[in-house]
Amino acid sequence: MKKYKVIIDRRKCIACAICVSLVPDVFSLATDGQIQSNGFIEKNGLLVGEIEESQLLAVQQAAQACTESVIKIEAVK
Repeated sequence: MKKYKVIIDRRKCIACAICVSLVPDVFSLATDGQIQSNGFIEKNGLLVGEIEESQLLAVQQAAQACTESVIKIEAVK
């Protein structure tokens, strides 16, 4: 199954929780109110992780709905 890399810029997150409401099995809000995702690694304010192809459509919808465009998706090579 194909995997996709997800990069989230937590520094720009305004905690509107649209992503959480659309994909609660991938996204949640941390205690500081900003986006987080289990299994993702934080590097310099960016969360980086992978999702399965089965999650792609839902995560794409969350990325498009994000008012601050903090979610980016790339195909894993």
